Amino acid sequence: MKRIIARMLSGEQDPANCFKTLGGRVIDGREGYLKAEFEATAEHGNWNGVTLGGFLSAMLDAAMGPAVISLLSEDEIHNTVDMHVQFLRPAPMGKLICEARVLHRGRTLITAEATLATPDGKTVARATTTELVRSKRRAVQRRRREVTLGLDQC
Repeated sequence: MKRIIARMLSGEQDPANCFKTLGGRVIDGREGYLKAEFEATAEHGNWNGVTLGGFLSAMLDAAMGPAVISLLSEDEIHNTVDMHVQFLRPAPMGKLICEARVLHRGRTLITAEATLATPDGKTVARATTTELVRSKRRAVQRRRREVTLGLDQC
C-alpha cells in the first residue's frame, strides 16, 4: 500500500471509482500526501449555480483516502470513524485543487486533513478525518463469522 500514490502518478494504479466520478486526477503526491484536481461540472451543481457541498465533501474524502492508504501495510485496512467539513465560500464550477495530508499515524487511528481551492488559491472547503486502522485478515474473519451467524441480515 505504501507505493499507491507513486503507482497512481505513473498510471499503474487507477484511483477509486468515486475519484474518477468526481472528475479527479492525481497531480502530485508522496507517502502521507496527495494533491489532486477535480472538475466540478453542472452535474455537481445546485440551484444557485455553485458546486453542491456533498460533492465538495466527497472530493475532500476521495483525496484523504489515498493519503491515508499510503501509510498502511499490506495487512491493514481503514474505515472513516469521523469526518468534519467546513465550507468557507461558494465553490464555482470548473477545476478545483485538493491537497490532503496525514497529520498523525498511530497504531489504531490516523488523522488527516484536506483543503479544496480554486486554481487561483481561494480555499472553498476544508476537512479533517479520523480513520480506524484494522488488520485486513481479522476484518475478513469477523465478516465471515457475521455471515455464518446471519448477523449480516440485521
